[in-house]
Amino acid sequence: MNRFAGGAYLHMPDASKNKRGRARTELVRHVAKTFNRADLYVFLDDDTRPEPGYFRFLEQMALPQFPAVFGGKLGNADGARPWAICSFSGKDPVVVPYLFWDSPDWAAKLYLSGPQHIFNRAGIDLAARLGYPDVEYGEDTGFCHSFTANLGRIVFIPDIAARLAHQHNPPNEAMWPMTT
Repeated sequence: MNRFAGGAYLHMPDASKNKRGRARTELVRHVAKTFNRADLYVFLDDDTRPEPGYFRFLEQMALPQFPAVFGGKLGNADGARPWAICSFSGKDPVVVPYLFWDSPDWAAKLYLSGPQHIFNRAGIDLAARLGYPDVEYGEDTGFCHSFTANLGRIVFIPDIAARLAHQHNPPNEAMWPMTT
């Protein structure tokens, strides 16, 4: 864990060694109790690295009073954009264009992928109460839907960016071979 003005910055445990939902839930609950005076809580996956200026922008950002989970731009290891802000077209996950993240076309099913979840104080309290679902894949999707169903809001911050240390599949590509 690292500190920055007004907050705490943590890397999530390696998902391959833990149940993702359970690990995220325990970490969020522990941090909410331990750092109860922080204004902002930055959770990055173990392979997610903030780009220059990331924390400087967050330190100066005005924070809303409503429960919020934030995310910024995300680059894959090859420099391409994998996914950061997604929604669904029918049952298929789709990457939402950064310029249209708040469009009514996407908003009802909007979610942030898990490599970066940033919470304000009201947001971390809501997240600690709800927890992440303990599923094999998609705990961030389920969490975001639960968060918004409980009056939390998802907010995109176009002024920050992070990069994945190794290549990830985009959400519309299978993560493992599909069998019938």
